[in-house]
Amino acid sequence: MITTDCEKTFDGQNMKARIASIFVLLVVSAAGSFSPILAIKYQRIGVPSWIIFVARYFGSGVILATAFIHLLGESNDSFASPCISEFFKEYLWGSALALMGAFTMFSIEVITQRLMDIKTRKDALLAENSSDDGECENGIICYDRTKNGSLRNSMSLETAAPRSNDLEAGLHPLGSHASGANDLQQEIEEDLSDVSVVSRHNKEAGTLPRKDLASVLESTIDQPTTAEEQTAFQKIFNIFLLEFGIIFHSVFVGLSLAVAGEQFITLFIAISFHQFFEGLGLGARFATAKWPHKMRRFPWYLSLAYSLTTPIGIAAGLGVRHLYSNNDGTSLIVVGVFDGFCSGLLIYSCLIEFMARDFLIDADLREAKLGWLVLAYGMFLLGTVFMALVGKWA
Repeated sequence: MITTDCEKTFDGQNMKARIASIFVLLVVSAAGSFSPILAIKYQRIGVPSWIIFVARYFGSGVILATAFIHLLGESNDSFASPCISEFFKEYLWGSALALMGAFTMFSIEVITQRLMDIKTRKDALLAENSSDDGECENGIICYDRTKNGSLRNSMSLETAAPRSNDLEAGLHPLGSHASGANDLQQEIEEDLSDVSVVSRHNKEAGTLPRKDLASVLESTIDQPTTAEEQTAFQKIFNIFLLEFGIIFHSVFVGLSLAVAGEQFITLFIAISFHQFFEGLGLGARFATAKWPHKMRRFPWYLSLAYSLTTPIGIAAGLGVRHLYSNNDGTSLIVVGVFDGFCSGLLIYSCLIEFMARDFLIDADLREAKLGWLVLAYGMFLLGTVFMALVGKWA
């Protein structure tokens, strides 16, 4: 909280409450950020899926208001303080830093998208070159994409046909009976000749029959397309940047709370609400993102980092309470720079990920029933309004 008094705001009062705030905000932040992850991880608890849905969009609105009201607003207040040089009052440095943050996010996403496109083209070129060889390994039917997009299958009868010594070794349930082995080999050769006829038909017609094995395989194997992989990667990448912006803000929130003056109690209550609902929004994002298997523990790590930052900020603030001042010129500039830049990161993420992608691009809401869309929109708006009101005190 910025005042016109440039002296230290710490008055030495409520020390027990200040120390207790470390643990209270740790619990409150952890409760908000870990709840969605635990609800999805342990579904036997019986938490309805609609609660996670509501938390996701309500929390998104909270983060949007945090970006505009808390970070950008506090950055502009810092640079407007009479406790710093007049140079910083001649320009809207908070808004300029927010612009820099948004453009930084945009630049990172453009570069990342470009690199992913290059990798995709290289993979496609390698796949095309390997399919041109026309070789099948271990007798498995090969279905490759040709240049015109149709599927091509091929099979080597010599490699696919079972060897006589394998049959004699008892691979068939009939064991080493010669008659059983011969019958099995004849049956396999007849099936392979049918596959060969289908293969020649496909090469002539350029397409596969509706009941062909390739179409069945393509319809049953659930593998993400390149576009889906890119979208999932972008969402995960934006989650990391979102976490980065909020963590920096949380550290300064803790510092401000530790050295606050007579407004400590009001600020403590407001920040407790702020941390819980902001954590709820982050946790819902962490829990519902499509994480690769090797990164499956990252939601836990990110939630833990969020839960610890504000208590660490409070502890650090109490440790330097006689040296650090909210209204010191250097402190105001540092806080203003970080709040302004991080607000740009959050604003970009909220506008692109939470609003444009969730409501307008992704099929989850576009193809959902009207009731779900109305619920998501209402929760998003409610979260934004709620945190904007909390911004009056924190």
